[in-house]
Amino acid sequence: MDRIEELLGREAFQRDEGLFMEAMREAIRFHYGNCGMYRKFCEKEGFIPESGFSLEQIPFFPVSLFKTLKLVSVPEKEIVRDISSSSTSGVPSRIYLDSVTAKRQVKALQSIMSSFMGHERKDFIVFDSPETVKSKERHLSSRATAIRGMLPFSKRMFFVLDNNLELDMEALKRAASEASGKVYFFGFTFLIHRVMERSKGNAEAADILNKLSAFRVLHIGGWKKLMDLGISREDFNKSVSEFFNVENKGVTDIYGMTEQLGTIYPDCEFGFKHVPAYSEIIIRDTHTLKPVENGKPGFIQLLTPLPHSYPGISVISDDIGVIVTESCGCGRGKAFLFKSRAEKVELKGCGDTLGEKASADAFRPEGGRE
Repeated sequence: MDRIEELLGREAFQRDEGLFMEAMREAIRFHYGNCGMYRKFCEKEGFIPESGFSLEQIPFFPVSLFKTLKLVSVPEKEIVRDISSSSTSGVPSRIYLDSVTAKRQVKALQSIMSSFMGHERKDFIVFDSPETVKSKERHLSSRATAIRGMLPFSKRMFFVLDNNLELDMEALKRAASEASGKVYFFGFTFLIHRVMERSKGNAEAADILNKLSAFRVLHIGGWKKLMDLGISREDFNKSVSEFFNVENKGVTDIYGMTEQLGTIYPDCEFGFKHVPAYSEIIIRDTHTLKPVENGKPGFIQLLTPLPHSYPGISVISDDIGVIVTESCGCGRGKAFLFKSRAEKVELKGCGDTLGEKASADAFRPEGGRE
């Protein structure tokens, strides 16, 4: 049986490290044999897929490679959609999906979110424009993909921003009159922040949003802009809970990467993010890139065997995180925190030959490794 499909058949947080490793080996062999760039990357690292290796020894792509290279492992005719990141920091990442990858990602996302939201459909107030979710030929933004990912959990979606991403009062009034039950608010982190800030001078909008009484506010992405403004997670959660009349524990940040859609990491009731059965996390020292012990911060590396059309199975970001426990009180096991974006990260080489300076040398802070 396909080990990746077997892995996807498990409950979201029913982890099996042995099965996960077998699925990763299966994915590595596939991309090594079908993506010349991935094979070259592995060769430069001295990595042989058929040899014995540990999880920590699997080569990792810096996320920057997806900004500059078209990385694919299937024929062009099998690509059904390409996704671009929100690009809050400049050039967007771009990934290419075939039907196999898309189906795997949807299945993983639904399983993970069901653990936090249950299976009952809810009304969603979406802080975005309906234009955002429209596909342009085969292209979608990561924001559009995130919104579409909530469709299996929604009875109805009410979009309350116009095409200029400003609050649409008529749409908001309509949502307020028609939404019922446990209403969920959902949107890009910075857009929710902007709505709050601009509604402070709009008493009518603030009153409607407050009276809607969201059962939960789900937000995803966009932390760089808030951090540039000096807004911490604690400050943001406090503002959201007060403005939208929702308990602080009802404010849920969803961490994820465009380069690994489907495997997402929502906050649990204790404020931690959890590693599902379909992925693994390694925290690496910001100077040496060696794995660090739990409790110490470093770059977040995420691994998942789900991508089939592109070699995004092991990627490292410039996000700083820390593993806080192997057994959280919520019952979902291994938990981590996103702390910040790294400052002054200098990406070396990779773009031209994918081999001159790869892996550790391609991703290191200024000043070199210790």
